[in-house]
Amino acid sequence: MSYSLEVLTSIDDAIFDTLYNHSYPKIESGGTMPWERYSNVSTPEEKKETMKSFFTPNTDNDLPKSKVYLWRKDGTPIRMTLVSLPLADPTYLLLHYTLYGPDANNSRSWLYDADFLTEINLHYAETFGVIGHMGHVMTDSPMCIYYRNLPKSSPSYSTLTEEVSEDGLISTFKFTYREG
Repeated sequence: MSYSLEVLTSIDDAIFDTLYNHSYPKIESGGTMPWERYSNVSTPEEKKETMKSFFTPNTDNDLPKSKVYLWRKDGTPIRMTLVSLPLADPTYLLLHYTLYGPDANNSRSWLYDADFLTEINLHYAETFGVIGHMGHVMTDSPMCIYYRNLPKSSPSYSTLTEEVSEDGLISTFKFTYREG
């Protein structure tokens, strides 16, 4: 088993469509995407095109210090992630959006592979000079509850903390990497 990483400069429609189609049921059922914030986005196809637009312009670096990554397991695309280094807190890399798919064996067990997760974290730390990564989710959404139920430390991170916005709508989870 081997993992590989590509920094994308353009989006391959077939790869994006595959990962999006695998992620869409979770996006819809999880209340993780506030589609109502975007005008003229109601059909599944409009949602897919909107999500694709988030990834596509960022391959041209519209966000400061942003990258779109494609991770593969044994050659099969399994994860596409848009990240950037936020100006407000450049010690943590912000993961904007991530699409997930199964490996060639139709498994998502790679999501729990501590060595792979540590490899990702080391890459982010070395590439961006960060001490961890963070993500924003809607407070009390299924994704928020999932993060709250994670261990407060693991082999791939030393601490996991939550900060809730003043209005209570957004929770920010910060994963601080282990040193070394």
